[in-house]
Amino acid sequence: MNKTLNLSPQFTTVTTLSKLIAMALFVALPFIGFWLGMTYQSRIDKPFMDSVDATTQPISTSDAVMSLFIEKANIPELQDTKILVDDPSHNLKVFKIRYGAPQDCQSGCFYSDATGIEYNEKIGWISVNNYESTDSSNFTYYDFDSTDTYLYSPEFFELLDTKDTWVYQNAFLFVLAHDEDVPRGVLLTIAEHLSNYIQPSLALALLENPTVTKDREILTVLTNSPVFAGDAYNQIRIQAQELLDQL
Repeated sequence: MNKTLNLSPQFTTVTTLSKLIAMALFVALPFIGFWLGMTYQSRIDKPFMDSVDATTQPISTSDAVMSLFIEKANIPELQDTKILVDDPSHNLKVFKIRYGAPQDCQSGCFYSDATGIEYNEKIGWISVNNYESTDSSNFTYYDFDSTDTYLYSPEFFELLDTKDTWVYQNAFLFVLAHDEDVPRGVLLTIAEHLSNYIQPSLALALLENPTVTKDREILTVLTNSPVFAGDAYNQIRIQAQELLDQL
């Protein structure tokens, strides 16, 4: 026998108060979602001081090219150097240094930092977060070109992501997205992967790349950027559509 659940009218009657509460939630929840999303993004964007873990190795005296490169940058108060990726089979190293005085120690302390790549006969920085009064002109950035085949491969993308997600998303991909010498297929891959994380700054870097502004397929991907809480890609979709309309 089916039993009917009889609820008190106070739970089923639509009142002015219930309408106001529903309206308030309808208006407030998207803003709350946006705030939570931006708060999370700001936390992963900030390179907090982290300890050396099992995936990193201390620098050795055999890394002569890298050591000389760091020395030429005149780094003040070098704290440590970590090798994130050491792949002799591809003649590749990705390394990260911390330097200068500790910052914001009330919140846990972090240092100025820089990340570099040594690949084949080339070496350079891909990211510098400088909180000192250091002359940044001493930093020589990595010059990507068509010969950097392995650096553009899915294998390396996955490897770097597993070693340091912040470096992968906020340094490596960001530099690639800006560089018009990076192959068009790599830029398309970056655009397609924007659905995996909330990175409007990375999407904006793509839109500033002359190669992307003239590429219908990549722009189409950007116009279809996913809608997350707070819709961080809203302006990206608008700008991409405007560029697409001009083609």
